[in-house]
This record gives sequence, structure tokens and C-alpha cells, in this order.
Amino acid sequence: MHDKFSEYLSGRLHDAAWAFFLRPFAQELLSHVSSEDMRGLARGAGVRAGRDLPLPACDSLQQMEDAANEHWSRLGWGIVAFQERSEHIAIEHSLAPLRATLGEPAMAWAAGFLEGVYQEWFTMLGAGSELQVRQEGAADPYGGLVYRLGR
Repeated sequence: MHDKFSEYLSGRLHDAAWAFFLRPFAQELLSHVSSEDMRGLARGAGVRAGRDLPLPACDSLQQMEDAANEHWSRLGWGIVAFQERSEHIAIEHSLAPLRATLGEPAMAWAAGFLEGVYQEWFTMLGAGSELQVRQEGAADPYGGLVYRLGR
């Protein structure tokens, strides 16, 4: 049952037209730059995407989550939840299409894209440059990624 669920969900997140372009494009880039450099490029692209798709002014973390989820819903890019912890803010992004579109090997660098988007959004809303968004752990099979905003 778990495999059928995974296959179904991956099919929903996969866009064959974009995968046709993006997978070979990414593979070609990786033949010229390291995976670490590629992650930096993905993060930089995420910062640009965050600038191009800004969040409105938000008075609370809940308002920020709601605004982010409006963007993600419109784009078909999953769902995010922000949780305040004692030392950081946890960012749990579920159902991102990165793995389904680019493949598992790309997750070593592709997750940097959302890292950059969230970095830009938190910076734009006043988080300050000393607070950084960083990925924690690996992506799950359903496009789930965990990040943290902290020192």
C-alpha cells in the first residue's frame, strides 16, 4: 500500500514537461560545477524567486504561514508550516515537487531553492542577516523538507 501511495503522490507532483527540460539541464550544469556549487546556485535562485514572489506585510508567524501557503497552493508547490521553537523557527515544507520532477539524486542540491525562498521571505519581513535558513536532514519520499531559521 505504501508504494502505491508514494507512486500516486509522486505522479501528482511530477510535471513531465518541466522534467523533460530540467533534468538534463541540471545534469549538464552538474558536469561543470560541483554539487556544493549547484546547491549555492539553487539557493541564489530561491532568493531571487522569493523577491519575485514577496509575501505581504505580516504581523505574526501564522499570517506569514498563511501568505506563504497561498503562494504554494497557487503554484502547486505543497504546504508549509512554521513552528516557533525556543532557539529557532522550524520550517516544515511538505509535498514540494522538487524530488518528483528532478529525481532523488538532485535533492542534494535542489533543496537549496526553498532554503533561499524562505531566507528571502524572512529577511524581507525583518528577520535580520544574522538569522539564516538551513536545511535539516534529508528530504522524505513525498517532497517533505525541514529547515530552521536561527543563528
